[in-house]
Amino acid sequence: MLFENHKPIVAEIKLLMDNYAERNKNHTPSNTTQDHQFVSHDLSYSTDDDLNMTQENIAIGGAYIDIGDPVWECLHCKAMMWYDERINKDKQTKKPRFSLCCSDGKIQLPLLQQPPHPSNYLLFNNHDTTAKNFQQHIQMYNLMFAFTSPGIKIDTSYNTGKGPQTFHIHGQTHHLIGSLLPMPNNPPKFAQLYIYDTNNEINNKLSQNPMHDILDEQIIIAIKNMLDHHNHYAQKFRMARDKLQSAALPDLKIKLISQRQTDGRLYNLPTTTEVATLIVGDEHSADKRDIIIEKQSVPLKRIHELHPTYLPLQYPFLYPKGEDGYIVDIPHKDHANIHIAKREKKWIVDEYCMIESKKLNYVRQHQQQLRVDKYINLSASNDRPETLGRDKGKRIILPSSFVGSQRYMEQLYFDGMTICGHLGFPDLFLTITCNPTWPEMQCQVTQSNLTPHNCPDIITRVFKIKLNKLMNDLKHDNIFEGIDHIISVEIPNKHTHAELFEIVSSHMMHGPCGFANKRSPCMVNGKCIRCFPKKFHGETIFDQDGFPVYRRRNDECTVMKNGIELDNKFVVPYNPKLLLKYKTHLNVEWCNQSTSIKYLFKYINKGSHHITTTLLNHHTSNGAHSRVQDEIKQYLDCRRSPAVERLYFHLENQQRVYWTDDQQIGKVLSKNTIKESMFTTWMHSNKICSYGRDLTYHQYISRFVYVARKRCWQPRKQGNTIGRLIWIPLSAGELFYLRMILSTAKGAQPYSDIRTVNGVVYDTFREACFAKGFLEANNWGTAHYLRKLFVKLLFMNVMDRPEYVWQQTWQWMRKYPKYVLLHFDGNKHFIRVRTHGSKCFFADGLKEFRTTHNLNESVILRFVSFDKNTTFSVDVVGPTHRQSRVKPIISTRRYIFTTDITQDMIHNSLPLIHPATSSRFVYGSKKTITLQRGLPKCTQWHITIQNDVPAIAEPWFNFIHENKLIPGDEVVFYYRFDEHAWEVLIRKDIEWDNEEINFDD
Repeated sequence: MLFENHKPIVAEIKLLMDNYAERNKNHTPSNTTQDHQFVSHDLSYSTDDDLNMTQENIAIGGAYIDIGDPVWECLHCKAMMWYDERINKDKQTKKPRFSLCCSDGKIQLPLLQQPPHPSNYLLFNNHDTTAKNFQQHIQMYNLMFAFTSPGIKIDTSYNTGKGPQTFHIHGQTHHLIGSLLPMPNNPPKFAQLYIYDTNNEINNKLSQNPMHDILDEQIIIAIKNMLDHHNHYAQKFRMARDKLQSAALPDLKIKLISQRQTDGRLYNLPTTTEVATLIVGDEHSADKRDIIIEKQSVPLKRIHELHPTYLPLQYPFLYPKGEDGYIVDIPHKDHANIHIAKREKKWIVDEYCMIESKKLNYVRQHQQQLRVDKYINLSASNDRPETLGRDKGKRIILPSSFVGSQRYMEQLYFDGMTICGHLGFPDLFLTITCNPTWPEMQCQVTQSNLTPHNCPDIITRVFKIKLNKLMNDLKHDNIFEGIDHIISVEIPNKHTHAELFEIVSSHMMHGPCGFANKRSPCMVNGKCIRCFPKKFHGETIFDQDGFPVYRRRNDECTVMKNGIELDNKFVVPYNPKLLLKYKTHLNVEWCNQSTSIKYLFKYINKGSHHITTTLLNHHTSNGAHSRVQDEIKQYLDCRRSPAVERLYFHLENQQRVYWTDDQQIGKVLSKNTIKESMFTTWMHSNKICSYGRDLTYHQYISRFVYVARKRCWQPRKQGNTIGRLIWIPLSAGELFYLRMILSTAKGAQPYSDIRTVNGVVYDTFREACFAKGFLEANNWGTAHYLRKLFVKLLFMNVMDRPEYVWQQTWQWMRKYPKYVLLHFDGNKHFIRVRTHGSKCFFADGLKEFRTTHNLNESVILRFVSFDKNTTFSVDVVGPTHRQSRVKPIISTRRYIFTTDITQDMIHNSLPLIHPATSSRFVYGSKKTITLQRGLPKCTQWHITIQNDVPAIAEPWFNFIHENKLIPGDEVVFYYRFDEHAWEVLIRKDIEWDNEEINFDD
């Protein structure tokens, strides 16, 4: 019989329990320490002499870390947890405490309720075809009974590959609900299907879905009966249907109530009167978040994402009894059927958006109350102590404490650069990817008849545990040596290292791509964006940019992937030790650039499916590390070690003071700690304690800890923390120079100590910086450098009279242009200039210049008045397609030859030798030629014949010196057959200064 209650098969349960016990027998507090003996005992290399990782010295014996199953029960909420999820991870205990589930008892969850029949049958039956149909098309069935329409923009570009399907949205999520009845000539949709034409309800629901052929009508009928019997919202809409059919109620409405009378910590199933009510006429007592559904109206009503009905109206099968979704100020995950929720990725996205919306609303609402200003400004405005705080101060914008905000990312970048300044640039770049075939995941999803991509909670928790173990290995174990000992890009021997061979084959082979598979996701414009396949190399070398080219020997080891044989050219760099231990895609790259830090925080934006970590020089760290207990902070995308403390500073009496709208200014100023800040207490600590006077402000954090609650610095007992002065722009003036001088000031007590240089107390921090040599003037710089500096100063707004600076320096900033300005026919054009040695030549742009003015290749362009300036005049001395105003002097019948001036021509009076092979063709029997240099000037040149080649001697020598030709200049001769004369033009190089010209403007 369909949908009858089936009991689970006893044999299957017994088998699962036996496997469960076997896998977890070693996961007790006394045995968990064995996971940390990974490198020093199990995976040491056989020799240190050979710097190359050969097949013979790849270590064997790194056991995979199996974290077991969640067999530990929370003492408060009874949730099943992994031992590695306990709060105090540095202590071994038989009674672990957990905060991920209920914050160690601080959050009380409502009891889970058994879902009504036939939910269990449809979800947990693995053999019935009807149940399988529901499990496969669960989203369609749910949407068929949804009361609201999802108002989201779905991005389908992420589902073009062969990987797991993802639900990716743009913008803010919201749900919409229409009126009780559809408008005339419009079909009923969503909630209207519960009221309109219910005799044909099943057919109406099927007609709304274009894929109704794959849906089972019996399942639809069963879900309809279940909701009619158990769901509060379905019952209210059915009641409205009966009212509309039985009596004439022209103004019937339904009000979805936002407030709840019951305690959300104990009950998540409200009564029928709490969720909705039927009203007739106008309603004036509605809460601002209540939803009033009209009988018949055009505009859709938007349901606020924090409304208790936001989720149950969109996911009726997830909330079959109409249970409340997310309730404000009750941060719990309250649903009786977590199994079905895992199959609905959209539900997970909606849940996350609701939580994020709550955080943003908190920031937005508290900005209306919280204000901030400098102490000196607040003190100056204290003419009336009873003045309320709302009349003073400025608003606070989205802070850097909001995860994912722009300031949050910027602060992480500055923290990363501070670590680089303290420990050096990163050595390694590691990327670990979650493996859905990990046995811990497979065991959990198999018990629930799910797949890993339907269990994001399990994937996240297991991946976080693995990541924590990887971080511990990197921080506490000396597992890395030379590049070839750290990184391998070769396929292991299948017989001697069978386990490593299988892992590399499954997780570290790229592609196949290229000609073997042009449809691979990495193929863009016919090329692999990862530059695979690589080339074979016998040894590891470094390229011209300092990046390593790993050793890839042609050892004939291959791997079959998708029916294609792959060799070492397709291996992704990996570390054998880590790969054996974690059995996942774990890419290890050598890096030597500071840009890798910037790439690290750019990489976070790619999404949550990767976690990237950076490994710094292990030999520069003292091994100490800070112990973070906050579980929320531990779930950030990136966890770094050591910790970075952001140090704040301010000018005298300009510390930030915070207050609310309703506080009186006099009471705010009367606080004892109003003048105390992290910076002022540092100077006070230098007065009473000599232990840290040899340290600068940012070094002070290495020996002391700032206790904000007590407004004091206390000696550090443990941990290794790096201090970072907050970034200040140059436009901040004195505050910028204060930050500059704090990098060297030690043991300062009053502000005057910071401004003291060599016993002299300066009035400003800028003068002190100048006395220290921080602002030493530099009179040397190329024009390119001066232009960039001038633009930066404009953006920083630090010049009082920028127009005066421009007038005084423009001639130096334009000295070496990349482009020159050509004047022709009343128009201006920019032509690009290139250099050869100390000379400049016109390059790109002349072709476009000719095309613009319709000048063919036979036209001669003469550049007049060219010198070190950037402006040239252009004359046309040949015919154009339109016939230029200049008299054409060159016909279509012409003879042209050119000669380059050489040093021998200038000093040795060498004759000009005509390159023609037949003098008769050009000159006939003439012994003289007429040379025209401009019109109407003509000069008679006498020629001689040497070996049947015409040559010009003395007139040519005079011509060179009269025109001040230098080596490299070019002389062009054009013979005009119509006038039997020669035209000569000189193409001189642009002789500029010998300084190098920069083309990077």
